[in-house]
Amino acid sequence: MTRLAPFEGKQIVAAHPPPSANVIAFEGSIRSSKTIVSLVMWADFVRRAPSGNLLMVGRTIDVLIRNLLEPMVELYGRR
Repeated sequence: MTRLAPFEGKQIVAAHPPPSANVIAFEGSIRSSKTIVSLVMWADFVRRAPSGNLLMVGRTIDVLIRNLLEPMVELYGRR
């Protein structure tokens, strides 16, 4: 598993959107932690979500695996 440094500055702000937010969009340069922050937010949402189905959306299943699932396995390990 990958060990993360604590979030700083804009990462903290991005990771704690207002409760009224319906959509959260990230923009910025490569290596600005957008993916990591969004994956941590998604994992937290999944952990706290009411029971029922959840949906991850990507252009293709390969994109979901490469850009979402593989990094999450690297962050949290296999379960």
